[in-house]
Amino acid sequence: MKTIAGTMRWGTWGANLDDSGFAKMITGCLELGIDTFDNADIYGGHTTETGFGGGWRAAGVDRSEIKIITKCGIKMQSDIFPYSIKQYDTTFEYIESSVNRSLRELQTDYIDQVLIHRPSPLMDMEDLAHTFKEIEGSGKVRSFGVSNFTPYQIDILAELYPLAANQIEISVVNHNAFTDDSLILSAANGLEIQAWSPLAGGALWSANSTSEQNRIDRLQKVADRYEWALDQMAYLFLFHHHIGIRPVTGTSKLNRIETVINCEQQQITDQQWFEIYEASRGHEVA
Repeated sequence: MKTIAGTMRWGTWGANLDDSGFAKMITGCLELGIDTFDNADIYGGHTTETGFGGGWRAAGVDRSEIKIITKCGIKMQSDIFPYSIKQYDTTFEYIESSVNRSLRELQTDYIDQVLIHRPSPLMDMEDLAHTFKEIEGSGKVRSFGVSNFTPYQIDILAELYPLAANQIEISVVNHNAFTDDSLILSAANGLEIQAWSPLAGGALWSANSTSEQNRIDRLQKVADRYEWALDQMAYLFLFHHHIGIRPVTGTSKLNRIETVINCEQQQITDQQWFEIYEASRGHEVA
């Protein structure tokens, strides 16, 4: 199963689920065939990992049945961590402390994958690679990856450490990754591609400008032509790429997650893909 269940909106940043609510989502995803769950230490103001940990325990799910991804590297102000300013931190000391906290909150003795949430302007690539090696060697984390890194940053870091994944924004609205070498360099370095905001954060349904509304109208015409809903078309667009993009869902509704699963079983043609691409861009390819 390619689809990854994103938990960002399960906690206080969205549905505000309690342990039983998290448990229902986890078991529901497993019943749909999804076993991978995407978290981040900052979600819910540093509380969503706690909810997920309580949820999978309440669900009575064996740890071997689920794969947990989490992200760290952003120092974000919250009630739990009243930092004076939002900043990035990719030092060994900070990443190690973040991993240890995530282990406690997630109620697990290992994390399947940890991603550096954002690259820091002060990031030392060799130090970061050393951090990954040390923490992976401890058994606390099984693999490391990155999120929102540039193709060049990924290429450099991948030479120092065997990265497992690259999580970036990709959608029918934000399709830079198809042309800026993000996909090509990630694949060349053996990284799995994970797409956050695969539905463009709601931009498929709401517009803040005339140009955005025109784009929605063009995409809707393509969707109507093939009797797709807009969200179906958005997922089909991603699944069509041969690299195997894994969308990270952004919903707390199981019926919407089921839509993604159904799209995994469908195929579109290259021509249909380019019709969607052209509609989004507003002009044909050169």
